[in-house]
Amino acid sequence: MKVLLVNDYRRAGGCEVMVEQIREGLAARGHEVLVFTSEDVPGYRRTPLGYVDSQACRHALEAKLNQFIPEVVHLHNFYHELSPGILATLRAWKNRTGGRVVMTVHDFHIVCPNAGMRYFRGGKPRIAALDRRLTLGQILGRRWDHRGFGYSALKILQHVWNYRLLKRRRVIDLFISPSRFLKSMLECNGLTVVWLPNPAPAPAIHKPERSPDELHLAFVGRVEPEKGLAEFLAVFPPDFPGMMEIVGDGSALKACRDMVADRSLAHCVNFVGSVDHNEALCYVARARVVILPSRWPENSPVSLVEALACGTSILTSDMPGGQEIVNDSGVGYTFDIDNPDDLVRALSKIVADFKRGTLNKFDVTDFLQQRDEQNFIDRIIELYEASPQSPIACPPEPCVS
Repeated sequence: MKVLLVNDYRRAGGCEVMVEQIREGLAARGHEVLVFTSEDVPGYRRTPLGYVDSQACRHALEAKLNQFIPEVVHLHNFYHELSPGILATLRAWKNRTGGRVVMTVHDFHIVCPNAGMRYFRGGKPRIAALDRRLTLGQILGRRWDHRGFGYSALKILQHVWNYRLLKRRRVIDLFISPSRFLKSMLECNGLTVVWLPNPAPAPAIHKPERSPDELHLAFVGRVEPEKGLAEFLAVFPPDFPGMMEIVGDGSALKACRDMVADRSLAHCVNFVGSVDHNEALCYVARARVVILPSRWPENSPVSLVEALACGTSILTSDMPGGQEIVNDSGVGYTFDIDNPDDLVRALSKIVADFKRGTLNKFDVTDFLQQRDEQNFIDRIIELYEASPQSPIACPPEPCVS
């Protein structure tokens, strides 16, 4: 089988790790796989019009389709750089070849102008509806970008033009959701969805090398405002009997550094900076607990699954994605993002369990087997080969707006 994986970038983020896992897994089974990104667009540069519908990206994708002649196109993130306009190119390709298009949904872009499911009122972010389809009035009447009206208008134009007017997401035969929470949201929008959790890394590759006397916490990922790290540090106890390591970079890094300086936390908080994925997993394996204090809905946080695969417990806010992983695995701690006392309670419970020697004594074998990489690739191939008449392709009833 010939498969074209389509993604905005090749750089290493959670989505890009997933693309590489699929590429390697399919290639190991003897399938021919290529990856198409914005780097494959000659003379690419981002413009406001190109953000809505990039002709350059459409032409480059068409050339790649004609050259490679895939049987399946597997979409990942494409709206930052490639633009939803490429869906029109895929429609023409499907009509000509009968090929199949599937998409792994990594965020909320396909159902909301803001990929983080956030809108802004009075300068403050708010969470959009999580259990129903957004109305056209809600889309047009809200500000979807914190940077200003122009950015928000572009997001609205991109969404309304491609999905509400031209209905371009109809070209996608099947949506793959790593979380049940996002699956239910997509079904509320009348989309055909299957649940397939993200694969976990092989635990044997990153065996824990922990000192029995050290309580290490780790944040590993993008340091962005929605991750809630600055708010977490604002409550983090200065007398915490351990060390917290922050592994990653992002636009909220300065705010986090300032918070550490203002609260004199340098003795218990260490900024590591950006590292490659394998080195990041070493920090995950060394930690006793990986934290993810997100203030906005996550889909299926890869960092939490990786932590459990390394024998590391997790602490996450009570947002749906992280909460779902705690519930499914039976391991970890959650806290109410709007209640600082609840975070202190969760940290106190972690300290108590560490002293008892029970913090990292858990069995997530069943959870990881469900996310075994080989089983994941088997399922991906099944979805590629499914016919339009198969039971998985029957669309659900849309929720009432």
